[in-house]
Amino acid sequence: DRPSSRGAAGMEGAGGCQEEAEGEEPHARGSSGPTRRLSARGASARVSVSRYSAEVAEAVKAQPGGAADTVFFVDADALKDQVYACIDKKEYDVADFYHESGCAQRIARNVVFCNLTLGIIAFNAIWIGIDTQWNTSPSLSEAPWYFQAGEYLFCMFFTFEVSVRFLAFKYKRDCLRDFWFCFDSFLVAFMLLDAFLFPVLFAPLPSEDGEEDGRAGNQSLSSLSMLRMLRLLRLTRMVRLMRSVPELVTLLRSMRLAARSTFSTLLLLFMCVYIFAVIFRSQFKPSGHPFFEDKFEHLQLIMWNLLLRGTFMDGPRIVGQSLIDLESPLIFVFIFFMLLSSLMVLNMLVGLLCDVVDAVAAAEKEKVMVSYVKSRLMGVLEALDEDGNGTISRDEFEQLMTIPEAVTALEDLG
Repeated sequence: DRPSSRGAAGMEGAGGCQEEAEGEEPHARGSSGPTRRLSARGASARVSVSRYSAEVAEAVKAQPGGAADTVFFVDADALKDQVYACIDKKEYDVADFYHESGCAQRIARNVVFCNLTLGIIAFNAIWIGIDTQWNTSPSLSEAPWYFQAGEYLFCMFFTFEVSVRFLAFKYKRDCLRDFWFCFDSFLVAFMLLDAFLFPVLFAPLPSEDGEEDGRAGNQSLSSLSMLRMLRLLRLTRMVRLMRSVPELVTLLRSMRLAARSTFSTLLLLFMCVYIFAVIFRSQFKPSGHPFFEDKFEHLQLIMWNLLLRGTFMDGPRIVGQSLIDLESPLIFVFIFFMLLSSLMVLNMLVGLLCDVVDAVAAAEKEKVMVSYVKSRLMGVLEALDEDGNGTISRDEFEQLMTIPEAVTALEDLG
């Protein structure tokens, strides 16, 4: 009867937690009553802490943006949770706003036309580099004929492409809802102004003696130098190329998610550089050494040289050998700084970025799988959901197994 009474006392001390009383170690069964009660209370406290931690974790995940926005490091599970949280949302596709029939929508939806546009965008980016390197004319009207021909051809194609996309919209006001159409329209409008309107408005004016006043024209064109810099905005069209390459999309998203962690790591690096620069400035005396009198004279110069030579390893031997020649004990401080900043902080940043890329790649893979399931199975499941409750019953699942398309999709998912 004594062990059972002790077990009952332990159950009362644990507050009725049967799981904790059953999980006690064997040596606790022979202990006294107060010891049993303390052990049971400790087990009850551990359970309370565990339950509180679980509630905190659920509260963090329930916050807007998910856990990936509230924690310092990116979590692959949190990113996957975001993917499944948006599973019932329809993915945005500008083709949903197009006409269902007609020539314009047929061209806009055509895969060959889309791939041709991407190829022209890539070639236009190369052409901009060629034009920047070899075209030294102040305006397009004064450029050689082949540069003018290239600009006019690109302008004609992109104008045609934007016009086709505009005509493909069923309701023309919906074009304002598509960011890429608005952005491409702005670039095409500026191309038209640069190719046709600016050369006419800012052409050199004739002087009183009948000759062209070149100075007035050059001043007008020089005042448009900032506007002509906007021509480089055409390079932003390459973002459309990046969107068609999944690997580039993963890297760009990783850069965005790792921005906070990268900034914090660089802040830590700056603090290390500043602390060691203060140490060198207060403890080190150049003693007539030409290298240190030139490079370690001010705190700003010390920070720059520590960053350049100690962190980025651009000639650390020069600083180390000079400190050895002066027989300064700060050589050990410089070596410790190199180990801390270059080998630890920067490598920690590399590992952090690799972890972010791995997490984003896993989430993107999960997103592709979810999109595949939605495209192959959602239509079939909605047709089988007779009661419309958003769930599938056993009978409905058995009907699903009789559909070859659904069976093939499930087999592809493994």
